[in-house]
Amino acid sequence: MLGTLFYWRVEGWSVLDSIYFSVITFTTVGYGDLAPTTAASRVFTILYSFAGIGIILGFVYVVAKDALRRRDGT
Repeated sequence: MLGTLFYWRVEGWSVLDSIYFSVITFTTVGYGDLAPTTAASRVFTILYSFAGIGIILGFVYVVAKDALRRRDGT
C-alpha cells in the first residue's frame, strides 16, 4: 500500500498503474512498461525492491524451516 500511495502521489500515475507497478516491483518481476521518472521515485524504488526481496526471502525461510521441521517430526 505504501508503494501504491507513493507512486500515485509522486509519479502522478493512476491508482491502478501504481498498484500494478508496486506489485511488479515488490515481486522483482519488473516488466519495464512503467518506470519512475524522478530521483525520489528511483531511490524509493531501490529501497522498495530491497524490502520486497527481504520479505520474500523471509517468507521462503519460514516455509522451508516449517517443512524441514515437519519432515523431521519435531
